[in-house]
Amino acid sequence: MGRLPDCPPSKMQMLDLSDNNVSGALPNWSGPLTNLTYLVLSINKLTGPIPQWIWSLSELVILELAGNKLDGIVTEDHLKGLTDLQFLGLDNTLLQIKISQNWIPPFELQALILASLQLGPAFPPWLRSQTSLQLLHISNASITEIPDWFWVAFSRAEFLDLSDNQIAGTLPETLEFMAADIMVLFNNRYTGMVPKFPRNISYMDLSRNSFSGTLPSDFGSPLLQELLLYNNSISGTIPSSICSLSQLAVMDLSGNKLRGEVPSCEEDSNPHMPSLRLVNLNTNNLSGEFPRVFRSSMYLAFIDLSYNRFSGDLPVWMGVELPCLALLRLRHNMFSGQIPVEIGMNQELQFLDLAHNNFSGIIPDSLENMNAMARISGYSDVLDQVIISGQGPHMYNSVYDIIEFVEEVPVPTKGRQLEFSRQITYMVIIDLSCNSLTGVIPQGIGALIGLRGLNFSWNSLGGEIPENIGELKQLESLDLSNNDLSGEIPSSMTALTSLSHVNFSYNTLSGKIPFGNQLGTFDVSSYIGNIGLCGFPLTNSCPGNELSPPADADDGDGLEDISLYLGFTVGFVLGLWVIFCVMLLKRKWRISYFLSVEGLQDKIYVTAVLKWANLKSKLLNKT
Repeated sequence: MGRLPDCPPSKMQMLDLSDNNVSGALPNWSGPLTNLTYLVLSINKLTGPIPQWIWSLSELVILELAGNKLDGIVTEDHLKGLTDLQFLGLDNTLLQIKISQNWIPPFELQALILASLQLGPAFPPWLRSQTSLQLLHISNASITEIPDWFWVAFSRAEFLDLSDNQIAGTLPETLEFMAADIMVLFNNRYTGMVPKFPRNISYMDLSRNSFSGTLPSDFGSPLLQELLLYNNSISGTIPSSICSLSQLAVMDLSGNKLRGEVPSCEEDSNPHMPSLRLVNLNTNNLSGEFPRVFRSSMYLAFIDLSYNRFSGDLPVWMGVELPCLALLRLRHNMFSGQIPVEIGMNQELQFLDLAHNNFSGIIPDSLENMNAMARISGYSDVLDQVIISGQGPHMYNSVYDIIEFVEEVPVPTKGRQLEFSRQITYMVIIDLSCNSLTGVIPQGIGALIGLRGLNFSWNSLGGEIPENIGELKQLESLDLSNNDLSGEIPSSMTALTSLSHVNFSYNTLSGKIPFGNQLGTFDVSSYIGNIGLCGFPLTNSCPGNELSPPADADDGDGLEDISLYLGFTVGFVLGLWVIFCVMLLKRKWRISYFLSVEGLQDKIYVTAVLKWANLKSKLLNKT
């Protein structure tokens, strides 16, 4: 759609042109639409100020202009005529809100969205009278402080989002008495202990603050579905009251200082957590065996316990009782024993990271049965769905996708550590590096055609690299370094056109390095430490394949080449002297020569000017 109509129907009551690519300035319609109660023009390309006729719509109940490039200043003089207004959305625009501190609005808002506007540093005092608010979304507004009256004035609000500000201070102990169903305070500067949650809360996000101390012994929120407390300084243990959260689907306590074991919930009156779908506990000091509480969570798709002190064997029940498991990340722990064969029964598993543990024994052949890694699409629909569910509530009026799950997961791949958030759903990876694995690389590895990253480095693997590794056409990163692999590098690898990182170093590989496509782009560091390897990019040539210097090939041919070059040189010098002498002795020839050069310069200049004029004309015609 292009622009708004010049003459709207005079009796129109509702106008919704949201998300329609409408551009340009809002029209200056001659008379106000006195019957208009609903005006929604959000997510377009509107520019310029808000015209006066909009502020004259005295019966307007809903005004939403969010997601445009509207500019100008909004004052109380603009808003004072909107006496029936209940919903105001001006977020993600270029507008400035400048309202007197003592102004009391004539309306009672039910919803206010002013995200990504410059409102701070103080919280807008004119909102103190808006005690009927059910939805308050003022994120990314440069607010640094919240007044004491805030928690009382908005105690009945169901949705509170003050995220991405710079708010300091502590949360009140009276937080549990609020009516909030959704509370989003991430990426601020809150300190102190995490208080008891509101009883009706279903979504709580206090991540990326500076909370310390221990978690509340009783969360007091039986309806809680998503709990995000990552990247704080919370210490102590995970309280056993977590077991009472029977509806909890997303739990992210990563990046804290938690210690001890994860409660098993076996002795609790409500021993199961059947709704769990995403658990992230990475980067803490947690210990004990693989948490048994997960055994009752049949919908669990995402488990990240990395960078902790967990130990013991992996349970065999993971392959049977966690049928939805799509991501298992256990790197940098102290797990030991063999990798259970049953892990190959996880048909949705697409991300398996067991690096930096104490696993021993062989790599199970059952890995080739993991169907999620054997699909051309290469990723699990289950993981895609659970990450979306972890992005926050999308249910308010079924309209607003207000919150995003933005935690970044560090993934070592391609020789460096990359950060993934939403994109992790497309990562298909096996990383078993830095363990004590023996035996050979399973021959069936070539069946996992969706793999993008494969890392078996720093183990004690022997035997040859399977020839069918060339079937992994989507492979981007391959690291087999620091093992006891022997034989040749399979020539089938020249078909891997997506490779951007390869490391075969420090094995006992031999033979000629295959050359072709991406495999010919890697330097010596990818092959160093293999005495038997030869060919590009190494300096040692392969036996019977040396390249002889041209001079040694045939002395007769070398003499002929020297004579040819000498003849060219002598001829050039003699010709130059002949021309110089003639020009010196013959004045007419000398004059004619300089005139011809000058004419040639003029001709080149004129030609260049004409060409430029012609090109400029064409460009102007196109524009």
